[in-house]
Amino acid sequence: MNKILIIEDDAQIRDNIQQILDLEGFSTITAEDGWHGLQMAEQHQPDMIICDLMMPHLDGYGLIKALRQKPGTAAIPFIFITAKSERADLRRAMELGADDYLTKPFQVDEFLQVITTRLEKHQIVSQYYRGQIEQMESQLNYLARHDSLTGLPNQLFVEEHFNQIRLQAYSQGQLLPLLLIDIDILNRNKFLFEPTLRCLLLKAIAERLSELNSPHQIIDLIAYLKTDQIVLLLKPNQDSQVAADIAQQILDHLSQPLLVNHQQISVKTKIGIVCYPDDGLQLNELLTHAELALEHFKHEDTTSYHFYNQELFNILCRKIILETDLWHALERNEFELYYQPQCNVKTGKFVGVEALIRWRHPEYGLVSPGEFIPISEESGFIIPLGKWILKTACSQLEDLRSQGLVNLDLAVNISANQFKQQNFIQDKTFVRSTIEKVAFRISQDAGRASDLTIEISDAMINISQLKLSKIAEEIIDNAFKFSQPNTPVKIIGCSSFHGFNLYVIDSGRGMNKEQIASVGGYVQFERKMYEQQGSGLGLSIAKRLVEIHGGELSIESLPGKQTIIRMVLPQ
Repeated sequence: MNKILIIEDDAQIRDNIQQILDLEGFSTITAEDGWHGLQMAEQHQPDMIICDLMMPHLDGYGLIKALRQKPGTAAIPFIFITAKSERADLRRAMELGADDYLTKPFQVDEFLQVITTRLEKHQIVSQYYRGQIEQMESQLNYLARHDSLTGLPNQLFVEEHFNQIRLQAYSQGQLLPLLLIDIDILNRNKFLFEPTLRCLLLKAIAERLSELNSPHQIIDLIAYLKTDQIVLLLKPNQDSQVAADIAQQILDHLSQPLLVNHQQISVKTKIGIVCYPDDGLQLNELLTHAELALEHFKHEDTTSYHFYNQELFNILCRKIILETDLWHALERNEFELYYQPQCNVKTGKFVGVEALIRWRHPEYGLVSPGEFIPISEESGFIIPLGKWILKTACSQLEDLRSQGLVNLDLAVNISANQFKQQNFIQDKTFVRSTIEKVAFRISQDAGRASDLTIEISDAMINISQLKLSKIAEEIIDNAFKFSQPNTPVKIIGCSSFHGFNLYVIDSGRGMNKEQIASVGGYVQFERKMYEQQGSGLGLSIAKRLVEIHGGELSIESLPGKQTIIRMVLPQ
């Protein structure tokens, strides 16, 4: 039932109009002047207002002007009623927003026809705008749940879909397999000159993966999580072997080059497989464990798939502990050098020694070099460790020579990473080039290359290029992800007394105190690729990596305005 507000200072006319409308089935409310009419309109939000033009306290002009300025009443259909002598003033009323007018006296049929016509028109217009709003909401909902470059579902979509189907799988005692596909682009140089190829490649991969869905329709969802990572969610089933079969089919399908923009693109694929509920109950936990499976086998050259298991987690935990303890082992004198004699095979004479490093860990005892040397290479600790080995070996060699072994030669194994240092023909620009490469790639992927400003000076820091690249990726990706296009992202790097300082500044949504305080709370850090979920996970990983290398990461933020992330690494 439509509600109509009648505003008329003449009581008889007001009552007559109310009686006519009541008989026609309308709901009516009345006001005797413009002031009370304004209050009634704001309070009751009628479907139509019928108003006299000339009234005391607040006339029709003032009333409609006030109504059109308020969002809640601006669109209410408004009909003036006026005497014939006032028709010259109606143009002004229509310019102020009136929808129609009637002159006194008027016929009942004419009066009802005007009301019906205006209500029907208002309903049509309202339905149109409601449709437009619903369409916009649908578009926003789609954009929020799909990657803007590839059009594939993103992590929010996956999480919502996963939460819908996991309970069904659990209640039926079924597994819900998830496959995390890591794509390594073999002819990557093409992408340096044609960034759009990456987007086209991912679409081509998704299309090829969708071919696997026939005829059994076992793949439930194909989604894009981040750079070079795609996730497949399979339909619930009883046997994890189904996931293994699909993984092998994926490897076979992607082993052939893809035709992208008339170019042949080859990729190397690795797949981490997890199953709900055996490997985790939440999506984030499953994704983490899938990446652990990828991380453990990342050095394999062949394409492969691997299931997550608890042993992988235990291995990674030990690796994290060893990596952390490595940076304190020197100051705690936990390293020891042993010397293996070297003899001339022709003469049989003793000619020298080879220095061999051993680590006596306070908890694990003697740790094999085969275990801690690769960790040292990845973390950058090989640089200070190599310096210690050279210094200690040379010092001990001098002691041996003082005992009469004058012609004794010394052999020391040198890491390839040490040759990058200044004393080993080091290129001091690797810090700048690494960060710039990451920044340019992320800005191009986001379609915001023009928003990037970068100023980085050359520096030497004790960290591997892989780890520095990972830290920069998490921090810079955060800046672009949570700031709007056409707003600047500034990256400044310089050396100071405290070490190498990196500042990443964005004019985005910012972080509150609780969000900043939560950064660093995550415990599983060593993964090949990390997922920035808007919850501080990426920053937590970056913070942990910085701290492992003896540095600091701090955040200053004004919610809704700006975020400054500062990283300091020792030189």
